[in-house]
Formats: sequence, structure tokens, C-alpha cells
Amino acid sequence: MQSNVLKRPWFEWVGWVIWLATFVIFAQHAMASRRELQPRAEWIGWAVAGLLLAFAAALWGRRIRAARRLELATEPPSAAAAASKAVGE
Repeated sequence: MQSNVLKRPWFEWVGWVIWLATFVIFAQHAMASRRELQPRAEWIGWAVAGLLLAFAAALWGRRIRAARRLELATEPPSAAAAASKAVGE
């Protein structure tokens, strides 16, 4: 049986490391701004951190949908027909 696991290329891991570092920097900036009583800078820091989280969630969801499409494309025809029939009931 063949595995349908999508392997990530090396540069995708580098991208996630850069994303994590950027997220930590902006979250730390927001927390430091709060301690220094700078509400506008804190708000900007949390807004950017939130946008980074939304961006990561969108990319993660796109990857999950791609894996499902690959799984459906490689599924044997009889199993696909049975699955669509079960969903239709």
C-alpha cells in the first residue's frame, strides 16, 4: 500500500521558522508596550500578531484541503462511489 503523506520541502520549514520568529517578536513587542503603558503600540503589536495567526491558519487550512483532494484523487473508484453514496443517504 502506498502512503499519501504530503512531505514538506525544506524551504517550507524555513518559512515556518521565520513566521514563528516574527510572531514572537510582535507578541513580545505588544507585551512590552503594555508594561510601558503605551496602548497604541500595544494594539498595533497585537493586531500584527493576530494577522500573522490568521495568515498561518489560512496556509494550514489550504494544506489540509490539498491533502484531502489528493486523497480523493488517489482513492479507488469503488471506494469513492461507496463514499459518495453513503454521503448522499
